[in-house]
Amino acid sequence: MDRSIKYSKYTDSAKLLGSKTETGVRLLRSMVKNREQFGKPDINFDVWKYDYIVPWNTLFDIFIVLLYVLFALTFQSTKMSNFHNFGLIFDNYFLGETDEDDDGLTYIYFKKTFIEIVQNVSQSFFTFVDSFPSQLDFERSSNLTVSLYETGKNVQTFDYSPENVTNISSVATRAANSKQFEKLVLDVDYVIKEITSDSMMTFITVKYSMIFLDVDQLGVIELRSKLKNTVTKLIGTNPIDYAFRTEIFAVGIFIVDTFALLFTISRFIVFFKNASVYSTRNYLTFYRAVLRKVDGWEIFNLFYQSLTLITILIYLLILDPNFGYQRWLLFLLGVAAFIHSFGLFRYLKMKDDLWLVARLAVRSLGQSSSLFLGFTPIYLGFVFVGIAFFGYFCNVFKGFLRTIKVLFSIFHCDIVMDTEELVKDAGVLPDWIINFYIFAWTNMTGGMIINVIISVVEVTLDSLMTERANKQNRRNE
Repeated sequence: MDRSIKYSKYTDSAKLLGSKTETGVRLLRSMVKNREQFGKPDINFDVWKYDYIVPWNTLFDIFIVLLYVLFALTFQSTKMSNFHNFGLIFDNYFLGETDEDDDGLTYIYFKKTFIEIVQNVSQSFFTFVDSFPSQLDFERSSNLTVSLYETGKNVQTFDYSPENVTNISSVATRAANSKQFEKLVLDVDYVIKEITSDSMMTFITVKYSMIFLDVDQLGVIELRSKLKNTVTKLIGTNPIDYAFRTEIFAVGIFIVDTFALLFTISRFIVFFKNASVYSTRNYLTFYRAVLRKVDGWEIFNLFYQSLTLITILIYLLILDPNFGYQRWLLFLLGVAAFIHSFGLFRYLKMKDDLWLVARLAVRSLGQSSSLFLGFTPIYLGFVFVGIAFFGYFCNVFKGFLRTIKVLFSIFHCDIVMDTEELVKDAGVLPDWIINFYIFAWTNMTGGMIINVIISVVEVTLDSLMTERANKQNRRNE
């Protein structure tokens, strides 16, 4: 046998094939390539290292996640940026002169003020086009639509043009005096014309709404605004062609994920063939053979690659989700990207240091969750006390969920002094009671709970380091 050939741990058994060593090595490499399709990732990398079999699945997943990052950055800097900029322009024009309360919301407390604001806002819908600072062509595409909602009655809709908009005061007066008033909605459609090239134009129709909402049937009106895209039309190009030319990173994800999915399916086909042979030789059913040999990560891999492919395809077919119009699609994109990124945990096993961090996070989270469950009664107790003592007089503790968020922020020492000053300004109770409540919560959480969590992480890290050292010693033996 030719001793000049270098054998790896995968091809060393080729020595049993006699003098035809090179043929045996090629045969065994082919066998190893098929056999390791469902092996652990570190084994795949060893095969790549010693026998030059590239772990395509790993490279595809890493590349797709990188494309997701670039896709998110470009989406944020273009579509989301445009949405926020237009929203700020609208809100500053329509809500610029209104005052906000401590919680950031705008309330109207008097009927006269309510009627005046409705009249002024109605006029602003028609004068806004002339004041719009954008260089894009911008025009109004509908009259003012006013919808009055009253409890137990059908929605009444009114249409106003610039000529009769002054008549809206009668609707505002009716809403202000109604005992069944729920909300009053004013909205107008605007068209934004964008010329992207000499032969292509984009028409984006947006609907801006001003909503006057009754707060818990108290007679206090909350003022809200809403901007959304309703229609997007392209002139001079096909929507699919436009998407494939402008959404470079989305198209890249689609192409790479298609290859990755085909590669995964091919591995499943090879696996099922091997499982069939295994079941025959070991007198097992095919189902049991699959359960015994299948790797759960591979099933998860097939799932998130399929989800990414479907989501990106829908994104490319549904053109230009500007202004938050297709929010369900944005949510689906976020879920697909998160799950695909989570799939990279599989490859952390290839490096002990990275896998140690992942195991530390999972184990510490599990042990800390039991600590959190034990702390929940105390948490709820402080929530109830905060609502009972300060809820009637201070916006900081005016609701159950709001109090939970405030105490959670104090837990991390974010708004300790701000909360104390806001409660003291209300002058509800003596200062020593306020100080005792806030300092007791701060010392219990920041002083005790956080230190306990740190101790849990340290103990978990020590146990993992011990396991790692024992494993390394067994390898050296």
